Amino acid sequence: MIYLSFFYLLSATPAPELLEQNKAFLENQLSSPSPDLRISAVQKLRDLRFPDSLGKFAPLLDDVDPEVRYEVIRSIGRLNTPEALSTLQSVLQKERDPYLISETKRNIRGIEDTLKAAEAKLQEQLQPKPKKSDSKKAKAR
Repeated sequence: MIYLSFFYLLSATPAPELLEQNKAFLENQLSSPSPDLRISAVQKLRDLRFPDSLGKFAPLLDDVDPEVRYEVIRSIGRLNTPEALSTLQSVLQKERDPYLISETKRNIRGIEDTLKAAEAKLQEQLQPKPKKSDSKKAKAR
């Protein structure tokens, strides 16, 4: 229980100079013999949003504990990047647990929806905006 409380303190620390120390500690816990510590480390690393999280999470997709794999799948799903999408698609090739397959598919759909929305927003921003005089002429017709 002390470790879990310590994880909470690490994630709540706002001082940027401590983030690297927190990150190193949490990454070390990813290889802990305790599934609970691995799960907590994944959750906290996800919450801290380090850009290299995918590389740290991916090896745990082969973890023997299905609860660890579940948390990793959820965490990768929140990254919302094409790389995360590709990683989750590869999970479908090897995962045998029906619940984890379902969770993987759900997270894949979530990433796809997010990426489509981002693409649509980008296209919208790239479209030239009509001039005010053009819109007044259109209304007059």
